[in-house]
Amino acid sequence: AFPGAITAIDDPSSAQSRALAWLSSDDSMNVSFVREKLVQRWALAVLYYSTNGEAWKIQDKWLTNHDECEWYTADPYSPVCDDNGLVNSLHLRNNGLKGTLPDELTLLSNSLEFLYLNDGMLEGTIPTSYGKLSNLKRFYLQVNQLSGSIPGEISGMEFLENLAVGRNQLTGTIPTLLQSMEELRLIDLSSNQIRGPLPTVLGRMPNLASFLVNENRLTGTIPSEFGELTALTTLLVQDNRLEGDMPRAVCEMRNTKTFFWVIVDCNEVTCIEECRCQCS
Repeated sequence: AFPGAITAIDDPSSAQSRALAWLSSDDSMNVSFVREKLVQRWALAVLYYSTNGEAWKIQDKWLTNHDECEWYTADPYSPVCDDNGLVNSLHLRNNGLKGTLPDELTLLSNSLEFLYLNDGMLEGTIPTSYGKLSNLKRFYLQVNQLSGSIPGEISGMEFLENLAVGRNQLTGTIPTLLQSMEELRLIDLSSNQIRGPLPTVLGRMPNLASFLVNENRLTGTIPSEFGELTALTTLLVQDNRLEGDMPRAVCEMRNTKTFFWVIVDCNEVTCIEECRCQCS
């Protein structure tokens, strides 16, 4: 059970209670759905009410008798559901979502692979329960108003390739548990209020290609272990409080790549000439 779930159901104004009321009363077709589909429809309805769905820019078919696989998606080329009728992709970027992220999305953990809720007005924290979204590959929450720290529990997303939570109001430090997520190719934590050092253990991520932590409150030096990020092509660390030298091993990677982009605070971080760092 989710924290406060029973209390929320008992509150008729809660998203959970409103979703249940819709499913049991307004959704006259619910008798034709198997239990798995009913749970899925309820979870999506909770998302709708939690993010002020009545004011979304586009609500096409949401909370109607249409199968949820036909409900609006911002990406018409990516099917909402897989071949079993289970939600695989939620693309609701730039659709006026305002409110908080509900725990109930984890009820989609068996099938959900792509979650795009970026470019909205979401607030509150990233639920620790989202670590249960173990099949997720793309997690996009950038350009919202989310606060709190990045929960270490997201390391449970073992297949995650892209983590994009930039341009929010996130605080705390960079979770060292990210290094256990071996499939990660993109980490975008830019434009937040994240503090502390760059964890040296992140140098153990074999597939990390883009690491964006610019415009935060990071301190210390750039770890020499970052020179072991053999897939790295983009490293943005400017507009922080970092200092010292750019590790030579990072600069030497430029010689083996056709594209290599590094931006630093040149007044604080020193780059050797061959690194050709760009200055913020």
